[in-house]
Amino acid sequence: MKRNLAVACLAGLVVGALVMAAGCAETKGPAATAPAAAAAKAADGWTVVYTSDFTGSGKLPAAWQALAGEAKIEGGALVLTAPSDEGQVVLLEPRCPGSVRLECVASLKGDPISDISPFVNADTSGYNSGYLFQFGGKANTINCLCRYDDHIAATEKDKPLIKAGQKYRVLAENDGGRLRLVIDGQEIFQYTDPEPLKGQTHDRVGFYTYGCTLVVEKLIVSTKPAKAAGK
Repeated sequence: MKRNLAVACLAGLVVGALVMAAGCAETKGPAATAPAAAAAKAADGWTVVYTSDFTGSGKLPAAWQALAGEAKIEGGALVLTAPSDEGQVVLLEPRCPGSVRLECVASLKGDPISDISPFVNADTSGYNSGYLFQFGGKANTINCLCRYDDHIAATEKDKPLIKAGQKYRVLAENDGGRLRLVIDGQEIFQYTDPEPLKGQTHDRVGFYTYGCTLVVEKLIVSTKPAKAAGK
């Protein structure tokens, strides 16, 4: 009798452990597949609001809109092709109306090549309504910042230039009006706008290229509250 009772108790413990394990597995499942953007906050005050590895293939996700050129998802990347003219793609959601940081890995295909150029604080009309961070602009001859499509001369640099097929780590940032472009960890230019673009008409980010194919991977978009901006 005591042996049967012991066996029954042991069986109960095993079943309970299995139930608890199953419950934990069910709890972890959705969390594991949730976007990394969920409340991911860095020590410097930036909060990740959007990430994408561009898995799958085919048409753009609903969060994106191609403004010019042809855009698709292919091979784990956002591929924007502008065979003979401008190509633009804009992220519709989430909105980023103030301080915003865009990070990605990007490369160009084609001959000639021009522009691995992210933009921030724009509207749905594209780069000429916000800040355009040109890397390899003007047929791969210049790096500079454009505000409302106007070049800011103080930011113009003639190096580094883009090599076709080479992948670059790109960071474009508006931190409370302090704007900078960083390529592979090297700051290319920095500029402080005394009247920074912000608000509901300056809340979109995206990418621009010209006359070639831009390949964007591992995208991260972060924002910072106004009170923390510039710190």
